[in-house]
Amino acid sequence: MDDDEIIRLVLNRGFLINNDALSLIKDFKDDKKIIQVIEDICSKMDNSDPVIMPDHLKFLYDLHNNGIKKDKENRINVKYSTCYAEESYTGFLNLFIDKFQRLSSIFKKRLAVTPIKNVINNESRPIFVVGIVSNISNTKNGHKIITIEDETGTINTLFSKDSKAKDENILLDEVIGIKGFISKKILIAEEFYRPEIPVERTKVKSHGKVGLTSDIHVGSKMFNSKKWEELIKFIRKDEEVAGDLDCIIVAGDCVDGIGIYPNQERSLSITDISSQYKEVASLFSEIPDDIEIIILPGNHDAVRQAEPQPSFPESIQNLFLDKTEQVKFVGNPCYIDINGTSILSYHGRSLDYLIQEFSGSDYKNPIPSMVQMLKMRHLSPTYGTVPMTPAGKDFLVIDNVPDILHCGHVHTFGIGEYRSTLLFNTGGWQEQTSFQQERNIVPDVGKFPIIDLETMDIKLLDFGG
Repeated sequence: MDDDEIIRLVLNRGFLINNDALSLIKDFKDDKKIIQVIEDICSKMDNSDPVIMPDHLKFLYDLHNNGIKKDKENRINVKYSTCYAEESYTGFLNLFIDKFQRLSSIFKKRLAVTPIKNVINNESRPIFVVGIVSNISNTKNGHKIITIEDETGTINTLFSKDSKAKDENILLDEVIGIKGFISKKILIAEEFYRPEIPVERTKVKSHGKVGLTSDIHVGSKMFNSKKWEELIKFIRKDEEVAGDLDCIIVAGDCVDGIGIYPNQERSLSITDISSQYKEVASLFSEIPDDIEIIILPGNHDAVRQAEPQPSFPESIQNLFLDKTEQVKFVGNPCYIDINGTSILSYHGRSLDYLIQEFSGSDYKNPIPSMVQMLKMRHLSPTYGTVPMTPAGKDFLVIDNVPDILHCGHVHTFGIGEYRSTLLFNTGGWQEQTSFQQERNIVPDVGKFPIIDLETMDIKLLDFGG
């Protein structure tokens, strides 16, 4: 691109350009890159300062590397597995064994655990056992009976109606610890424990900024494209808040999908699944190239429903060919490490069940249910509440404690903190549907949190007002 063409592009946007700045722009050999530079610079210029100077370019670009200027190099590592499914009952068996072994190992690092087979006839001393909950019932006298099992045996545990532990809402299939004593071959519970995350831990020194979102639902008539466009304009223009944004994580449901629920076609503005993803690719093409985009699937996306979900198939990924260096497609759930900060992103389908089970949590405030995930060290503890893949490993166990837990799915926004882990449910970009209206769910639309990973300060962009 010659000088006259560059000057003409700048003039068409209402500005002039200094000769030295012109020479710097020409260092970008690629015409598309030159156009992008001009667009980015002009979008950030003030009308009272109509001449593009070298400083305007140096502020945004490292021209020696023909790339975006960053004070520090960013390391964004995706840790996930597109896990396979075993084709027999052994897949489910191995899933439960893996879950129990990994969660029980957390208890074993803290307390002396006695195998169940060794406690049945031992009525002389207090004991601590760990098991997976296989049955829950209540006696006519108001006591609670919890059956737990480990790899050595099964035992019934009595939670007296007068004990504090009786009021705990224990779920099927979660792994718990119980301290008590044996009486007539029944374990009388005195204290109850969950695997829990540590009370304190050392925060790794980090840097960079990450934006979190989910549930865009492109293809739905209720997708609010206007608010999404406002977000993109802000990201492209506002240097102070969004200029240092390094990564955007999308926690599922980019599209509304096809055939997700009965008569869905009546609610769709785009009735072809491929066209829905083409529109997503078009919308994401407006995001500046220096911002990495990480996309998880959700239950509306074109992947298997059973969790953990694999990343988008190649046929969908190919629709984003213009963004191959910028967009990463990952599975659900997914651990993402950004400059040492660990982010666990999960679409959040299990929240439908957890919200019903735990008091203090509802669709208006999903954060308490996310806290329970951290307490149980599992994203979806009860088998059958969400379809599960019979893999040999349970990818929904929370082995590594994240610095940030990010969910979506319920379309309501929430921010919280539990034992130094930040929790976000990022709402969405779809206005209230008939399904939500029937259930009195009012979605939070157009909210976009940006987290400074060095300070963990949060800036909330709200386009829903």
